[in-house]
Amino acid sequence: MERPRGVNGLAGIAFTAAAIGTVLGIAFLFFLWLRRQGRTWGWDDISQADAFVGAFACLAVAALFYALGRGLLNLRAWARTSVLIMAWPGLAYFVFWMIAVLILKNPYWIISFVILLILAAVAAGILVYLSRPHVKESFSAVPSTRPASHKSQ
Repeated sequence: MERPRGVNGLAGIAFTAAAIGTVLGIAFLFFLWLRRQGRTWGWDDISQADAFVGAFACLAVAALFYALGRGLLNLRAWARTSVLIMAWPGLAYFVFWMIAVLILKNPYWIISFVILLILAAVAAGILVYLSRPHVKESFSAVPSTRPASHKSQ
């Protein structure tokens, strides 16, 4: 079965997120190296521990998104399920922050609203797209890589 085009787009987004996470992780490692050298170049508020935790977190997230992109390209059911699970908090995030923006009476509420609305629309679009029957079918049509069980006589 042919891979749906939208899955290619989602995999591209996952690979882009992995690249951004990798760049940020390397930046945190650079800050860690600067701190160990005693130089900060204006980044006095980043401690060695902060830089280490930031590097580890960014590189771990990058690895997660890389694996997710590979899983999407290979039409693995676990990748589809993972994307569905990660899209739901996007909608909850929209609702939570819209309430916070309205309660705090942010003077730039319209900008916040537009950005949050775009994020919620993307999350909803992902949920709708991955729930379509032909997309579900393409993820379930991939043969298992597990070897067949052998019965002894």
